[in-house]
Amino acid sequence: MNHLDSKQNTWLSLDRLLWVDGLAALMVGIFVFLLRDFLSGLLELPVWLLTLQSGITLCYAFYSLSLARQKQRPAWMIRTLAYGNWAYALFVIVLLVWYYPSCSAFGVVYFLAEILFMGGLGWLEFKYWKGNLLGGRSGKA
Repeated sequence: MNHLDSKQNTWLSLDRLLWVDGLAALMVGIFVFLLRDFLSGLLELPVWLLTLQSGITLCYAFYSLSLARQKQRPAWMIRTLAYGNWAYALFVIVLLVWYYPSCSAFGVVYFLAEILFMGGLGWLEFKYWKGNLLGGRSGKA
């Protein structure tokens, strides 16, 4: 089984990417959960939806942070993280289409920010898995 090394000589090491990914998800998950009633009014989205999104985000944060703590990571775990980001971004695209007629402009911006951030992280993690950010090394499992 191939493992992806924790230290790389790139501007954005896998270590740094996983910590940023996990800590950002943790902060957003807590923030959205604690302020879901206020955000519901601002974004014009249902409280249950914000609660669901914060729960998904917190679960994701725990997975990402557990990877960040490992010195060597199986490539399949990085691939799973990338696909998870893309799946969540796709889920948020569906939510944007569904709630577009009724949510506020802030709600649209919230959805677009989620899509861009999660999709971008998925792209970077996928690049690590494929070896494109590892100086040509393949991280395929």
